[in-house]
Amino acid sequence: MTGLRKVSVIVLNYNAPVEMLDKCLASLAEQTYKDLEIILADNGSSNDTVAVVGAKYPDVRVLEFGQNYGFAAGNNRAIESASGEYILLLNNDAYPRPDAVARMVMVLDAAGDDVVGVAPKMMLAQNPNVFDSIGNLINGGGCAFNMGIGQLDIGQYDKSEPVFGACFGAALLRRAAFDATAVGPMDASYFMYYEDVDWCWRANVMGYRFLTAPQAVVIHEHSASTKKFAYRRKYYLIERNLIKSCARNFELGTALRVVIRRIMAYARNAIRGPYRRTSLKLAVTSLFYVPQVLLLRRARVQRARRVPDAAIIALADGEQPRFDPENYAPIYDLTTLIVMYRRKYAVDGADRYLNIVTGLEELAQSKIHADAAALRARLRELLAGEPAAIMDFIERIETP
Repeated sequence: MTGLRKVSVIVLNYNAPVEMLDKCLASLAEQTYKDLEIILADNGSSNDTVAVVGAKYPDVRVLEFGQNYGFAAGNNRAIESASGEYILLLNNDAYPRPDAVARMVMVLDAAGDDVVGVAPKMMLAQNPNVFDSIGNLINGGGCAFNMGIGQLDIGQYDKSEPVFGACFGAALLRRAAFDATAVGPMDASYFMYYEDVDWCWRANVMGYRFLTAPQAVVIHEHSASTKKFAYRRKYYLIERNLIKSCARNFELGTALRVVIRRIMAYARNAIRGPYRRTSLKLAVTSLFYVPQVLLLRRARVQRARRVPDAAIIALADGEQPRFDPENYAPIYDLTTLIVMYRRKYAVDGADRYLNIVTGLEELAQSKIHADAAALRARLRELLAGEPAAIMDFIERIETP
Protein backbone atom coordinates (compact mmCIF):
# COMPACT_ATOMS: atom_id res chain seq x y z
CA MET A 1 0.00 0.00 0.00
CA THR A 2 2.99 2.37 0.20
CA GLY A 3 3.52 4.89 -2.56
CA LEU A 4 -0.12 5.96 -2.58
CA ARG A 5 -1.55 9.23 -1.28
CA LYS A 6 -0.48 10.17 2.21
CA VAL A 7 -3.27 10.11 4.79
CA SER A 8 -3.00 12.39 7.82
CA VAL A 9 -4.98 10.82 10.66
CA ILE A 10 -6.11 13.40 13.21
CA VAL A 11 -7.21 12.15 16.63
CA LEU A 12 -8.57 15.02 18.69
CA ASN A 13 -8.31 14.36 22.39
CA TYR A 14 -9.63 15.90 25.59
CA ASN A 15 -9.18 14.02 28.86
CA ALA A 16 -9.72 10.59 27.35
CA PRO A 17 -9.01 7.60 29.60
CA VAL A 18 -5.65 5.97 28.92
CA GLU A 19 -7.27 2.71 27.84
CA MET A 20 -9.50 4.42 25.25
CA LEU A 21 -6.78 6.47 23.59
CA ASP A 22 -4.37 3.52 23.65
CA LYS A 23 -6.97 1.35 21.91
CA CYS A 24 -7.52 4.01 19.24
CA LEU A 25 -3.80 4.46 18.48
CA ALA A 26 -3.23 0.70 18.55
CA SER A 27 -5.90 0.28 15.87
CA LEU A 28 -4.05 2.81 13.70
CA ALA A 29 -0.75 0.99 14.23
CA GLU A 30 -2.38 -2.14 12.80
CA GLN A 31 -3.57 -0.53 9.54
CA THR A 32 -2.55 -2.25 6.31
CA TYR A 33 -2.31 1.18 4.67
CA LYS A 34 1.12 2.39 5.77
CA ASP A 35 1.45 5.86 4.25
CA LEU A 36 0.00 7.45 7.38
CA GLU A 37 0.85 10.55 9.34
CA ILE A 38 -0.79 10.18 12.75
CA ILE A 39 -1.44 13.40 14.67
CA LEU A 40 -2.69 13.40 18.24
CA ALA A 41 -4.17 16.85 18.83
CA ASP A 42 -4.76 17.53 22.50
CA ASN A 43 -7.29 20.18 23.51
CA GLY A 44 -5.69 21.07 26.86
CA SER A 45 -6.32 17.82 28.74
CA SER A 46 -5.82 17.99 32.50
CA ASN A 47 -4.91 14.31 32.89
CA ASP A 48 -1.67 12.56 31.87
CA THR A 49 -3.15 10.40 29.11
CA VAL A 50 -1.25 12.07 26.28
CA ALA A 51 2.09 11.71 28.03
CA VAL A 52 1.46 8.08 28.96
CA VAL A 53 0.06 6.97 25.61
CA GLY A 54 2.32 9.22 23.54
CA ALA A 55 5.40 7.56 24.99
CA LYS A 56 4.10 4.19 23.78
CA TYR A 57 3.69 5.47 20.19
CA PRO A 58 6.81 7.52 19.36
CA ASP A 59 5.84 7.81 15.69
CA VAL A 60 2.68 9.73 16.60
CA ARG A 61 3.06 13.51 16.30
CA VAL A 62 1.57 15.22 19.34
CA LEU A 63 0.11 18.73 19.15
CA GLU A 64 -0.65 20.19 22.56
CA PHE A 65 -2.91 23.23 22.32
CA GLY A 66 -2.93 24.11 26.02
CA GLN A 67 -6.67 24.83 26.10
CA ASN A 68 -9.94 23.31 24.95
CA TYR A 69 -10.76 24.83 21.56
CA GLY A 70 -13.67 22.46 20.98
CA PHE A 71 -14.11 19.94 18.19
CA ALA A 72 -14.20 22.31 15.22
CA ALA A 73 -11.36 24.68 16.09
CA GLY A 74 -9.20 21.88 17.47
CA ASN A 75 -9.49 19.88 14.28
CA ASN A 76 -9.03 23.00 12.13
CA ARG A 77 -5.70 23.67 13.86
CA ALA A 78 -4.57 20.08 13.35
CA ILE A 79 -5.61 20.08 9.68
CA GLU A 80 -3.52 23.23 9.09
CA SER A 81 -0.43 21.34 10.29
CA ALA A 82 -1.17 18.13 8.37
CA SER A 83 0.89 17.17 5.32
CA GLY A 84 -1.37 14.47 3.83
CA GLU A 85 -3.45 14.87 0.69
CA TYR A 86 -6.23 13.06 2.53
CA ILE A 87 -7.39 13.76 6.09
CA LEU A 88 -8.88 11.04 8.30
CA LEU A 89 -10.73 12.63 11.20
CA LEU A 90 -11.06 10.03 13.92
CA ASN A 91 -12.61 10.23 17.38
CA ASN A 92 -10.50 8.93 20.23
CA ASP A 93 -13.31 6.43 20.94
CA ALA A 94 -13.27 5.02 17.39
CA TYR A 95 -11.27 1.95 16.36
CA PRO A 96 -10.82 1.19 12.64
CA ARG A 97 -10.46 -2.42 11.57
CA PRO A 98 -7.00 -3.14 10.05
CA ASP A 99 -8.08 -2.63 6.42
CA ALA A 100 -10.43 0.30 7.06
CA VAL A 101 -8.14 3.12 5.94
CA ALA A 102 -7.11 1.21 2.80
CA ARG A 103 -10.74 0.60 1.86
CA MET A 104 -11.72 4.24 2.41
CA VAL A 105 -8.78 5.37 0.28
CA MET A 106 -9.85 2.99 -2.51
CA VAL A 107 -13.30 4.59 -2.66
CA LEU A 108 -11.97 8.16 -2.61
CA ASP A 109 -9.22 7.38 -5.14
CA ALA A 110 -11.78 5.97 -7.57
CA ALA A 111 -14.12 8.95 -7.24
CA GLY A 112 -14.07 12.23 -9.11
CA ASP A 113 -12.65 15.40 -7.62
CA ASP A 114 -16.16 16.57 -6.75
CA VAL A 115 -16.31 13.81 -4.10
CA VAL A 116 -14.67 15.40 -1.07
CA GLY A 117 -15.25 12.66 1.48
CA VAL A 118 -16.23 9.09 2.23
CA ALA A 119 -18.08 7.65 5.19
CA PRO A 120 -17.08 4.23 6.58
CA LYS A 121 -19.39 1.73 8.21
CA MET A 122 -19.38 2.73 11.89
CA MET A 123 -20.68 0.06 14.27
CA LEU A 124 -21.58 0.40 17.94
CA ALA A 125 -18.88 -0.90 20.28
CA GLN A 126 -21.47 -2.20 22.74
CA ASN A 127 -23.13 -4.16 19.93
CA PRO A 128 -20.96 -4.50 16.80
CA ASN A 129 -23.92 -5.90 14.84
CA VAL A 130 -25.69 -2.53 15.11
CA PHE A 131 -24.98 0.52 12.96
CA ASP A 132 -23.85 3.74 14.52
CA SER A 133 -23.52 5.45 11.14
CA ILE A 134 -22.81 4.93 7.49
CA GLY A 135 -22.79 8.60 6.62
CA ASN A 136 -25.35 11.17 7.68
CA LEU A 137 -28.45 12.79 6.20
CA ILE A 138 -30.74 15.78 6.76
CA ASN A 139 -34.50 16.05 6.49
CA GLY A 140 -36.64 18.97 5.35
CA GLY A 141 -36.45 20.57 8.78
CA GLY A 142 -32.65 20.55 8.79
CA CYS A 143 -32.46 17.79 11.41
CA ALA A 144 -29.45 15.55 10.83
CA PHE A 145 -29.25 11.88 11.63
CA ASN A 146 -26.83 9.03 11.08
CA MET A 147 -27.86 6.81 8.21
CA GLY A 148 -28.56 3.29 9.46
CA ILE A 149 -28.30 4.12 13.16
CA GLY A 150 -30.00 1.52 15.35
CA GLN A 151 -30.37 -1.03 12.54
CA LEU A 152 -28.72 -4.45 12.54
CA ASP A 153 -26.31 -5.02 9.67
CA ILE A 154 -27.94 -7.52 7.32
CA GLY A 155 -26.15 -6.23 4.22
CA GLN A 156 -28.64 -3.46 3.48
CA TYR A 157 -25.87 -0.84 3.15
CA ASP A 158 -23.18 -2.98 1.49
CA LYS A 159 -23.17 -1.02 -1.78
CA SER A 160 -21.23 2.26 -1.94
CA GLU A 161 -23.71 5.07 -2.57
CA PRO A 162 -24.12 8.86 -2.43
CA VAL A 163 -24.88 10.27 1.00
CA PHE A 164 -25.35 13.77 2.42
CA GLY A 165 -22.13 13.66 4.41
CA ALA A 166 -19.91 11.80 6.83
CA CYS A 167 -19.92 11.71 10.60
CA PHE A 168 -16.58 13.27 11.56
CA GLY A 169 -16.14 10.65 14.26
CA ALA A 170 -14.55 8.73 11.36
CA ALA A 171 -14.37 10.34 7.93
CA LEU A 172 -11.82 10.41 5.11
CA LEU A 173 -11.74 13.86 3.47
CA ARG A 174 -9.73 15.70 0.84
CA ARG A 175 -7.31 18.12 2.49
CA ALA A 176 -7.91 20.67 -0.28
CA ALA A 177 -11.61 20.88 0.63
CA PHE A 178 -10.69 22.74 3.84
CA ASP A 179 -9.06 25.57 1.88
CA ALA A 180 -10.83 28.94 1.84
CA THR A 181 -11.27 28.59 -1.93
CA ALA A 182 -13.31 25.38 -1.44
CA VAL A 183 -15.60 24.45 1.47
CA GLY A 184 -13.29 26.08 4.01
CA PRO A 185 -12.60 25.16 7.64
CA MET A 186 -15.24 24.04 10.13
CA ASP A 187 -17.15 26.77 11.95
CA ALA A 188 -15.29 27.21 15.25
CA SER A 189 -18.29 28.90 16.90
CA TYR A 190 -20.10 25.54 17.08
CA PHE A 191 -17.60 24.17 19.66
CA MET A 192 -19.33 20.75 19.80
CA TYR A 193 -22.10 19.05 17.76
CA TYR A 194 -23.30 19.79 14.22
CA GLU A 195 -19.98 21.20 13.04
CA ASP A 196 -19.58 18.21 10.72
CA VAL A 197 -23.18 18.53 9.50
CA ASP A 198 -22.69 22.24 8.78
CA TRP A 199 -19.45 21.55 6.87
CA CYS A 200 -20.99 18.76 4.81
CA TRP A 201 -24.06 20.91 4.17
CA ARG A 202 -21.93 23.75 2.80
CA ALA A 203 -20.12 21.22 0.63
CA ASN A 204 -23.41 19.93 -0.78
CA VAL A 205 -24.67 23.42 -1.52
CA MET A 206 -21.45 24.13 -3.44
CA GLY A 207 -21.84 20.98 -5.54
CA TYR A 208 -19.43 18.64 -3.75
CA ARG A 209 -20.45 15.06 -2.97
CA PHE A 210 -19.88 12.26 -0.46
CA LEU A 211 -19.90 8.47 -0.84
CA THR A 212 -20.17 5.59 1.60
CA ALA A 213 -17.35 3.05 2.00
CA PRO A 214 -19.25 0.09 3.48
CA GLN A 215 -16.30 -2.32 3.42
CA ALA A 216 -14.36 0.01 5.74
CA VAL A 217 -15.47 -0.84 9.28
CA VAL A 218 -14.90 1.35 12.34
CA ILE A 219 -16.02 0.34 15.82
CA HIS A 220 -17.30 3.36 17.74
CA GLU A 221 -18.16 3.90 21.38
CA HIS A 222 -21.12 6.16 20.64
CA SER A 223 -20.86 9.43 22.63
CA ALA A 224 -18.36 7.86 25.04
CA SER A 225 -16.91 11.24 25.97
CA THR A 226 -20.27 12.98 26.47
CA LYS A 227 -22.46 10.35 28.15
CA LYS A 228 -21.61 11.84 31.53
CA PHE A 229 -23.25 15.12 30.59
CA ALA A 230 -26.96 15.68 31.21
CA TYR A 231 -28.92 15.20 27.99
CA ARG A 232 -30.32 18.74 28.28
CA ARG A 233 -26.82 20.11 27.65
CA LYS A 234 -26.46 18.00 24.51
CA TYR A 235 -29.99 19.03 23.49
CA TYR A 236 -29.08 22.72 23.83
CA LEU A 237 -25.87 22.50 21.81
CA ILE A 238 -27.46 20.39 19.06
CA GLU A 239 -30.49 22.64 18.72
CA ARG A 240 -28.46 25.85 18.85
CA ASN A 241 -26.11 24.66 16.15
CA LEU A 242 -28.90 23.08 14.11
CA ILE A 243 -30.79 26.36 13.82
CA LYS A 244 -27.58 28.20 12.88
CA SER A 245 -26.92 25.68 10.12
CA CYS A 246 -30.47 26.00 8.80
CA ALA A 247 -30.22 29.80 8.75
CA ARG A 248 -26.96 29.69 6.81
CA ASN A 249 -27.38 26.78 4.42
CA PHE A 250 -31.03 26.55 3.39
CA GLU A 251 -32.37 28.69 0.56
CA LEU A 252 -33.84 31.87 2.04
CA GLY A 253 -37.52 30.92 1.97
CA THR A 254 -36.84 27.52 3.52
CA ALA A 255 -34.43 29.03 6.06
CA LEU A 256 -37.01 31.56 7.29
CA ARG A 257 -39.77 28.97 7.48
CA VAL A 258 -37.66 26.41 9.37
CA VAL A 259 -36.14 28.96 11.75
CA ILE A 260 -39.52 30.45 12.69
CA ARG A 261 -41.01 27.00 13.28
CA ARG A 262 -38.11 25.95 15.47
CA ILE A 263 -38.23 29.10 17.58
CA MET A 264 -41.98 28.61 18.04
CA ALA A 265 -41.33 24.98 19.06
CA TYR A 266 -38.77 26.13 21.65
CA ALA A 267 -41.33 28.59 23.02
CA ARG A 268 -43.97 25.84 23.30
CA ASN A 269 -41.51 23.52 25.02
CA ALA A 270 -40.62 26.32 27.44
CA ILE A 271 -44.26 26.27 28.57
CA ARG A 272 -45.14 22.57 28.35
CA GLY A 273 -41.78 20.83 28.26
CA PRO A 274 -39.61 18.88 27.70
CA TYR A 275 -36.48 20.71 28.92
CA ARG A 276 -38.38 23.89 29.77
CA ARG A 277 -35.48 26.04 30.92
CA THR A 278 -33.24 24.88 28.10
CA SER A 279 -36.00 25.49 25.55
CA LEU A 280 -36.56 29.01 26.91
CA LYS A 281 -32.85 29.70 26.60
CA LEU A 282 -32.91 28.44 23.01
CA ALA A 283 -35.92 30.60 22.11
CA VAL A 284 -34.38 33.76 23.58
CA THR A 285 -30.84 33.30 22.26
CA SER A 286 -32.11 32.31 18.81
CA LEU A 287 -33.81 35.71 18.50
CA PHE A 288 -30.39 37.33 18.94
CA TYR A 289 -27.99 35.21 16.90
CA VAL A 290 -30.20 33.94 14.05
CA PRO A 291 -30.62 37.40 12.49
CA GLN A 292 -26.84 37.77 12.53
CA VAL A 293 -26.44 34.46 10.71
CA LEU A 294 -29.14 35.37 8.19
CA LEU A 295 -27.63 38.78 7.49
CA LEU A 296 -23.90 38.20 7.79
CA ARG A 297 -22.98 34.52 7.43
CA ARG A 298 -25.11 33.26 4.54
CA ALA A 299 -23.61 35.32 1.76
CA ARG A 300 -20.51 33.26 0.90
CA VAL A 301 -22.36 29.94 0.96
CA GLN A 302 -25.32 31.16 -1.07
CA ARG A 303 -23.15 32.88 -3.68
CA ALA A 304 -21.47 29.51 -4.25
CA ARG A 305 -24.74 27.55 -4.44
CA ARG A 306 -24.86 24.96 -7.21
CA VAL A 307 -27.41 22.50 -5.78
CA PRO A 308 -30.98 23.22 -4.61
CA ASP A 309 -32.31 22.23 -1.20
CA ALA A 310 -34.62 19.60 -2.69
CA ALA A 311 -31.75 17.59 -4.16
CA ILE A 312 -29.83 17.61 -0.87
CA ILE A 313 -32.85 16.60 1.21
CA ALA A 314 -33.72 13.85 -1.31
CA LEU A 315 -30.62 11.93 -0.23
CA ALA A 316 -32.57 11.03 2.93
CA ASP A 317 -35.57 9.55 1.09
CA GLY A 318 -36.68 6.30 2.71
CA GLU A 319 -34.29 6.61 5.65
CA GLN A 320 -35.05 7.15 9.33
CA PRO A 321 -33.09 6.78 12.58
CA ARG A 322 -33.99 3.84 14.84
CA PHE A 323 -31.98 4.79 17.92
CA ASP A 324 -32.82 6.11 21.39
CA PRO A 325 -30.29 8.94 22.01
CA GLU A 326 -31.01 9.22 25.72
CA ASN A 327 -30.44 5.53 26.47
CA TYR A 328 -27.85 4.99 23.71
CA ALA A 329 -29.62 1.90 22.40
CA PRO A 330 -31.49 0.71 19.30
CA ILE A 331 -35.26 0.93 19.27
CA TYR A 332 -36.33 -2.68 19.55
CA ASP A 333 -39.65 -2.82 17.71
CA LEU A 334 -41.33 -3.97 14.52
CA THR A 335 -40.71 -0.66 12.78
CA THR A 336 -36.95 -1.13 13.02
CA LEU A 337 -37.23 -4.56 11.42
CA ILE A 338 -39.45 -3.18 8.66
CA VAL A 339 -36.98 -0.38 7.90
CA MET A 340 -34.10 -2.86 7.74
CA TYR A 341 -35.79 -5.37 5.48
CA ARG A 342 -37.35 -2.79 3.16
CA ARG A 343 -33.89 -1.50 2.40
CA LYS A 344 -32.48 -5.02 2.12
CA TYR A 345 -35.13 -5.85 -0.47
CA ALA A 346 -34.48 -2.57 -2.33
CA VAL A 347 -30.78 -3.35 -2.77
CA ASP A 348 -31.06 -7.15 -3.11
CA GLY A 349 -34.35 -7.69 -4.91
CA ALA A 350 -34.77 -11.25 -3.61
CA ASP A 351 -38.36 -12.47 -3.15
CA ARG A 352 -37.45 -13.72 0.33
CA TYR A 353 -36.97 -10.17 1.57
CA LEU A 354 -40.16 -8.95 -0.06
CA ASN A 355 -42.03 -11.75 1.72
CA ILE A 356 -40.41 -10.76 5.02
CA VAL A 357 -41.37 -7.10 4.56
CA THR A 358 -44.94 -8.04 3.70
CA GLY A 359 -45.19 -10.31 6.75
CA LEU A 360 -43.73 -7.69 9.09
CA GLU A 361 -46.14 -5.04 7.83
CA GLU A 362 -49.12 -7.36 8.30
CA LEU A 363 -48.01 -8.10 11.87
CA ALA A 364 -47.64 -4.39 12.59
CA GLN A 365 -51.24 -3.81 11.46
CA SER A 366 -52.71 -6.70 13.43
CA LYS A 367 -53.71 -7.04 17.08
CA ILE A 368 -50.97 -9.63 17.62
CA HIS A 369 -48.29 -6.95 17.80
CA ALA A 370 -49.56 -6.03 21.29
CA ASP A 371 -49.05 -9.58 22.61
CA ALA A 372 -45.31 -9.97 23.21
CA ALA A 373 -45.20 -13.76 23.41
CA ALA A 374 -47.40 -14.32 20.35
CA LEU A 375 -45.55 -11.68 18.35
CA ARG A 376 -42.17 -13.20 19.09
CA ALA A 377 -43.41 -16.64 18.11
CA ARG A 378 -44.65 -15.35 14.75
CA LEU A 379 -41.43 -13.43 14.16
CA ARG A 380 -39.32 -16.53 14.83
CA GLU A 381 -41.29 -18.32 12.11
CA LEU A 382 -41.15 -15.44 9.64
CA LEU A 383 -37.44 -14.78 10.14
CA ALA A 384 -36.23 -18.36 10.46
CA GLY A 385 -32.84 -18.74 8.83
CA GLU A 386 -31.87 -15.08 9.34
CA PRO A 387 -28.67 -14.24 11.30
CA ALA A 388 -28.46 -14.99 15.01
CA ALA A 389 -28.42 -11.26 15.78
CA ILE A 390 -31.93 -11.03 14.33
CA MET A 391 -33.14 -13.77 16.68
CA ASP A 392 -31.64 -11.85 19.60
CA PHE A 393 -33.35 -8.67 18.38
CA ILE A 394 -36.71 -10.48 18.37
CA GLU A 395 -36.32 -11.38 22.04
CA ARG A 396 -35.71 -7.73 22.90
CA ILE A 397 -38.69 -6.30 21.04
CA GLU A 398 -40.78 -3.97 23.15
CA THR A 399 -44.54 -4.14 22.73
CA PRO A 400 -46.97 -1.29 23.49
